[in-house]
Amino acid sequence: MKWLLSTITLIGCIFADNNPNNYKLEGYFNESNLVTFYVGSFDIATGQSNVELFYYSIVADDYNSDEELTLDFSLKVQSQVLGFDSLEELLSGEVVIKGLNSVLQFSSTDINVNDPLSNYPSIEVISSEINTPSQEVIDGISDTIMESGKMPDGNYSFSIILSGENGTYDQIIENIQIYSPVLLDLVTPGGTITDTSVTAIYTTYPVFQWSADYCSACSYGIRVSEFNPENHSTLSEAINDMSVLPLSQYEEYYTLAGDATTFQYPVSDASSLEQGKLYAWQVKRSYGTTLGTEDILSDIYVFKIISLDEPTGAFDPNQELIRDLIGEQQYDQLFGSGGELSGYSSTNTITVNGEEIPITQLYEFLSQIQTGDITIIDVEVE
Repeated sequence: MKWLLSTITLIGCIFADNNPNNYKLEGYFNESNLVTFYVGSFDIATGQSNVELFYYSIVADDYNSDEELTLDFSLKVQSQVLGFDSLEELLSGEVVIKGLNSVLQFSSTDINVNDPLSNYPSIEVISSEINTPSQEVIDGISDTIMESGKMPDGNYSFSIILSGENGTYDQIIENIQIYSPVLLDLVTPGGTITDTSVTAIYTTYPVFQWSADYCSACSYGIRVSEFNPENHSTLSEAINDMSVLPLSQYEEYYTLAGDATTFQYPVSDASSLEQGKLYAWQVKRSYGTTLGTEDILSDIYVFKIISLDEPTGAFDPNQELIRDLIGEQQYDQLFGSGGELSGYSSTNTITVNGEEIPITQLYEFLSQIQTGDITIIDVEVE
């Protein structure tokens, strides 16, 4: 999987004061929804792609078909995978044309370095030149790419310079950073089937947490299903059975907002979780590639919700929520041995600013605390 970050900058170039026709480059590099670049999307021999990665045009206020225009391009790479510790030129070249009398458009879907501007028969190609690296470098890059099928991690810099008889008219530089997020691990609640007695929880509104490396262009979804040992022999069977989240059985996963790695089980738009039952859950990460959308699935965890009818000693089921709200250290000080609240248990009657609220409201507070929307300033015991 590859995450792509691209910025367009104009740097280090003095443009010609005398550009009477106002020649300039316009267009875009399409990186907003692409995470992985597969080599299969490109024709290495010609540079052509079946995916529109870029789309640029040479435009002018007035066109002078007699003026020779030059397009210089270069691709520089910095990649430890390829052995390039700093930006090194991998590919460069230029195309000199004459006869431009209207907008000239070029994109990754129609470019052909062996036959430049083949779509514009009226434009004369005065000369074209491509500078490639040594065969040793090409072989090393080819081996790396063919092994993974993807572009190697690193920094890529692609530039286009437009010049004419009066000097440089315009320049575009694309700085692209590609790296490989691969981490998607579940944290809590639950674990394996054999751990349910250890990982059991007391709340029917659990907070799901997982760890994942950065990928702002990725989207996430979660699925929760009941695990019934009488009907399911594996967690996969359970997760693919009827879901409690999403509620609609036409949806595979419940869509999550943003790239957060925590999620509070919702109080609506989901089936209620029940005490004494086992539940399996899984997270899906989706991302765009040059070959379409791909999904990565996490492992499947299972957790048990302890029933109040089960022997639980003096443990108060609401104390898990209190611990999450005020933090482990302050909880131990208050409810631990010798603490002010040692031996106390909670009730389901909660007041906030003198107004009685349902206990589910505390779970919403917990979710807001975990996302940083609200902060606990102080805790007092009356």
